[in-house]
Amino acid sequence: MKLEPYFTRQNFDYVSPVPLYVQLYKLINSKIVERIWKPGDILPPERWICNELELSRTTVRQALNQLAQEGKIVRTKGKGTVVVKPKLRRSLNNLYNFSSEMMELGMTPHSKLVSFEVIKPPAFAAQQLEIEQKTKVYKICRLRYADNESLLLETAYIPVRLCPNLTAKELNDSLYAMIIEYTNALPAEASEVYEAIALTEKQANLLNTKPGMPSFRIQRTSKNTNGDIFEYSVILAPGNRNKYEITLKRNSIDYTRIV
Repeated sequence: MKLEPYFTRQNFDYVSPVPLYVQLYKLINSKIVERIWKPGDILPPERWICNELELSRTTVRQALNQLAQEGKIVRTKGKGTVVVKPKLRRSLNNLYNFSSEMMELGMTPHSKLVSFEVIKPPAFAAQQLEIEQKTKVYKICRLRYADNESLLLETAYIPVRLCPNLTAKELNDSLYAMIIEYTNALPAEASEVYEAIALTEKQANLLNTKPGMPSFRIQRTSKNTNGDIFEYSVILAPGNRNKYEITLKRNSIDYTRIV
């Protein structure tokens, strides 16, 4: 599919201090963000952009490479440059809440309950929750969606004592909202461990993807403002739909004293 109209030279300021590749990137990105160009649409050919807009091949490739790095386009031989659905891009620098973060990204979140049961926790979950194995917990398995695409498979263990009357019917898109309502305490901090895995056939079927898909396995332990560990969860995030970023800062070490 070819997209009309493309760009005209009037879209560019050839004497601006803003590099031409940045101007081109912004123009293409704006069409993708505003969904004028949707996943599956084919971008104008590279040669057309160069000739019609009097841009060098290097300039055009810089813009397209940036879009490809952000996961917004895919460049393939024989097919051209195709708009794709971008990966969920999540920052690891802030306490995470799926529903609120999806809404901030302009996406509609919802969840599908896979299972809900009251159990005695397995040893690894009891250890993370700092409870005895005889203590009852809710085991809640949910698929998390954004714009009707499954992004995460999440299994959460919540001590029953924190939400003694919780039922499957009460669960809405934000489990955290329900926990806050029961405990009158806000999430305060969380620790997460990431590892690379390949999805099993069962996991892949639930997430509507291929078995063996490279994925993140995230173990999260969350504590609230009362100092209670209120959740231990295991989250599976397919690598073709999720992208994580973290900002690193230099600590206060005096490097002048290192020899």
